[in-house]
Amino acid sequence: MLPIVSRLFSRSGRIDRRQKSPGSRRKPLRFESLEDRQLLAFGAAGIVIIDMLPNASDRIESLVVQPDGKIVAAGGGGVVRYNVDGSLDSSFNNTGTVPVPFSLTDVALQADGKILVGGQQNADMMLRRYNVNGSLDSTFSGDGLVLTDFKNGSRDEVATIALQPPDPLSGEQKIVVAGFHDTGFGGVPTWSVLRYHANGTLDNSFDRDGKLTTTFGKGNSKAVANSVLVQPDGRILVVGSAIVNNGFFDFAMARYLADGALDSSFGRSGKVTTDFNARSDQAFDVALRPDGKIVVAGKADSLIGLGQGSLARYNANGSLDSGFGQGGKVEVTHPPTFGNYNQFTGISLSADGRITVGGGWWSPVVTRLLSSGSLDMSFDGDGTRVFEFGPEQSDPHHRGLAVQSDGKILV
Repeated sequence: MLPIVSRLFSRSGRIDRRQKSPGSRRKPLRFESLEDRQLLAFGAAGIVIIDMLPNASDRIESLVVQPDGKIVAAGGGGVVRYNVDGSLDSSFNNTGTVPVPFSLTDVALQADGKILVGGQQNADMMLRRYNVNGSLDSTFSGDGLVLTDFKNGSRDEVATIALQPPDPLSGEQKIVVAGFHDTGFGGVPTWSVLRYHANGTLDNSFDRDGKLTTTFGKGNSKAVANSVLVQPDGRILVVGSAIVNNGFFDFAMARYLADGALDSSFGRSGKVTTDFNARSDQAFDVALRPDGKIVVAGKADSLIGLGQGSLARYNANGSLDSGFGQGGKVEVTHPPTFGNYNQFTGISLSADGRITVGGGWWSPVVTRLLSSGSLDMSFDGDGTRVFEFGPEQSDPHHRGLAVQSDGKILV
């Protein structure tokens, strides 16, 4: 399978096709506003496909858009940087690509333009940092690579990366990562959060040794962190999934103070869990509104076990926001052509409060909702856009989502 980037239209839900002439109405896989008709072409009919590692499966897991509009993607296969039109950026490692024979799960862009990626290498948590030109950054642990064995002999993985704002005095931009560690095959995955200095060393001012674990259920129950963000006040919000009481995963959140202590003003002793249907629920991504409310995207299984794209919105104190959906929760049921299964793995908020989520299962899907939680019917007519890459593409649901400054959506 090859990594695919598509670009779609924000308000219309149409695909960003190659422009025929100024004012052309023909578009395909990038969402744009109906008012904005003049587009640069993006790939072939809005889709870009490249082969990173010959004879191997490639997959994009995460996307970020640079201030200059260039697109950085990371996943199974390595790191890629695209120009605004979807062509490979030859100023990045001469080819636009940096092959990496290990699993990459997230990418973040530092204030200085350096690119940080995370994942797993040799069963350890892995971070790599690249200079703007695609070379490994030797100021990061001496060779651009940091491996962390969370607990001796454990299997560890970085799932998500967030960067703190640069320190106003030193200029240092600390790195927060979250994921899981376990004791190997058949072990119990454990919610894990770490913070590093900009040079790649663990920050001992964070929970004394730079790393911590959090439990949600009784005993050593399963918990996995999937997304992290740093709030403007410096508090660290982590979301994921945890088994609490009934044997099924629930949405889980934990908020930490800057020193790693759980924030007692949030939820119950710094932790929040949310159940949808007394079945398995998984939270994959999180976004913060300007008013401090928290929007979480993921999946909730129905009573018959079919996954539905789901969201929950919380007040700043961790309580569910009753002004969103039903009691703070929304489940989006898609038509049978989806195989009755869907999940939301990426989320972005617009200035007017609309929520864009992406994911899918049998087919990739982008959905947009109003601030109230109802579907935005101005988006492709019913609030949802489904697209196909062709019969040769297997497992086509997407994991990376980013919204450009002009409102166009990248998946």
